[in-house]
Amino acid sequence: MSIFLDLDKGSLLGVRIGEKADEISISLEDKNKGYSIAVINGTVESIFVSILEGYSGFRSFAGEIKFKESKIYIQTSVSPNELKEAFGSPAAEWEDGVEKCLEYTTQKNHVEFVWGVEDRLHLKYVAIERS
Repeated sequence: MSIFLDLDKGSLLGVRIGEKADEISISLEDKNKGYSIAVINGTVESIFVSILEGYSGFRSFAGEIKFKESKIYIQTSVSPNELKEAFGSPAAEWEDGVEKCLEYTTQKNHVEFVWGVEDRLHLKYVAIERS
């Protein structure tokens, strides 16, 4: 069974950002499948998926991603311009010499796509947080 990350709804493994997670009392992570779900005081606060193999000890996310009603397949080589072509202009964009970030906003959540820029451009991770 495939793991499904829905960026529009902010959900992974049947839990959604901002909702109570009664069955989950602590944060969940599976470094082998490339994800982490942060639960604080019983509420899902954020979801992280690693795109870059080995980033912070995570394997590359082993699942499917849905964004703006489309199933997307993201690899580390996708560029910010390719993402903009697919999803339109981000709500915010920044680069600090180490990372470049495109930030999108859904109805309830904030979605970040973050690239490393030091030696070559490579997508490191996708994160969802409450807006």
